[in-house]
Amino acid sequence: MARGETLLQRAKHNAWLGATLLLWLAAIGALSFRFGLLPAIVPPADDAFVGLSVKEITNRLGKPNDQRQGHYGNPHYQWDATYEPCESLTYRKWNGTLYISVYPKHGEWVCFCSNWVSAGHSF
Repeated sequence: MARGETLLQRAKHNAWLGATLLLWLAAIGALSFRFGLLPAIVPPADDAFVGLSVKEITNRLGKPNDQRQGHYGNPHYQWDATYEPCESLTYRKWNGTLYISVYPKHGEWVCFCSNWVSAGHSF
């Protein structure tokens, strides 16, 4: 009987360790996805790049496929006054397009909006 109890205790311990490991991996994966820390693996969440400078973005993603003046898509009506001048960066990645809008803030261009759109969809 003592041996049976030891095996049961070990099985419970291993199950607890496995569940703990899965929870940690899920939390790390969710945070990494939310904050755009895994851009080479999965598309980033909406606004994952907000607050980052263009230099920080290009360090993570490389040179954009396209860069132009103005907002992308159909911008919120208040953005024209709040985020002018504005530039849009686009990256064709993850079977879609990542749109990033930046504006000058404290001497550098900073992201105020970012959205990934899957191929075949548009704003």
